[in-house]
Amino acid sequence: MDNTAPTASVRPLSLFRNWISLAGLVLMASSIFAFVLLFFLDMMAYASNPYVGILTFLVAPAFFFAGLLLLLFGAWRWRRKRAKAGAPGALRINIDLSRARDRRALALFVSASVCFLLLTAMGSYNTYHFTESVEFCGESCHTVMKPELTSYLHSPHARVACAECHIGKGASWYVRS
Repeated sequence: MDNTAPTASVRPLSLFRNWISLAGLVLMASSIFAFVLLFFLDMMAYASNPYVGILTFLVAPAFFFAGLLLLLFGAWRWRRKRAKAGAPGALRINIDLSRARDRRALALFVSASVCFLLLTAMGSYNTYHFTESVEFCGESCHTVMKPELTSYLHSPHARVACAECHIGKGASWYVRS
């Protein structure tokens, strides 16, 4: 009679099962969410704002790549620790929901991730509206235009946003401007 236990199928260990890589994954997901939100807002807006292109096509992808670097850094760090320990499975994330500590850690991670996604959405939306404002154009970007801004604020044109007249719709106009 054979007393050995049957061997379970061995799954290859993932290098991405660590908290740093998971945080990078959350950052990547939130940047994709911000990109989609900004892109949608830009498409539905009455007048185009070229500064949203900066947020949509430069800032959101920068956060995406920062998250990707964090994900890869976590995998690299986890691989080094695993190699130092000599035990390939010793450093794997084991979430056992029967343990209160693991439930709290998982709930904290999920809650923080959801809050981060909501803050990303709110921040993207508010930034989108700020870049359409006269304050952004006249005070943040073009500080040398103070006399023109003062004249603009007291003219009949004060009802029209700067970007509506000075920059056309789409990325090609943004590049030209």
